[in-house]
Amino acid sequence: NYCYYMVDYLTFYNIKNYKIYTYAQRLLEIYFSYLSI
Repeated sequence: NYCYYMVDYLTFYNIKNYKIYTYAQRLLEIYFSYLSI
């Protein structure tokens, strides 16, 4: 059970990090598109 909870927590943490990463990527794209105008 403990191992299962650990894996569950790790996958949840990775998904959270991935969302933050994609959000930052989107912000960077918007920022550079503003710079190019």
